[in-house]
Amino acid sequence: MKKLPAFTLLELTIGMMISSVIIGACYSGYIIVYKQFNSYRSVKQHMSEAVQFRNNLQNEFFMSANVSFKDHTLVFHLKDSDMLQYEFLDTLVLRKTASVVDTFNIATASIKSGFVFNNDSIPMEFINFISFDAVILKETQHLSFAKEYSAESLINKSISLKNQ
Repeated sequence: MKKLPAFTLLELTIGMMISSVIIGACYSGYIIVYKQFNSYRSVKQHMSEAVQFRNNLQNEFFMSANVSFKDHTLVFHLKDSDMLQYEFLDTLVLRKTASVVDTFNIATASIKSGFVFNNDSIPMEFINFISFDAVILKETQHLSFAKEYSAESLINKSISLKNQ
């Protein structure tokens, strides 16, 4: 009887043990990389949302005809007679238009608003700056936004308030 060339049972067992150790190490490396990727993606998403929130708020301060603030709600009166609202809640900020509501997962605190020139003819809800602390990625950042009004718009606003 002729012997066929083959592996012994011991050689096969050792080969399977070595391959299972290699597969286990590769799987552990994959899990570590996957968790890091998810963490990176979450941080990137939060940062992107914070940048979008900041840019939207800054653009709307610039593009609006006037800005008012009352009861944790920031209202932009746009030049084409539309209104846009930012509602500041404890753990998020809602951006409301006539047809769309956007949600920003940004916690805000210490909201301060006002008008640089305290004048009796300008109501308190008519503001030109707002500042607040925003918690982004468990870090508190101070954000501040300002609106520059033209003299014409301030005069028109005070005249319209006197006529009311």
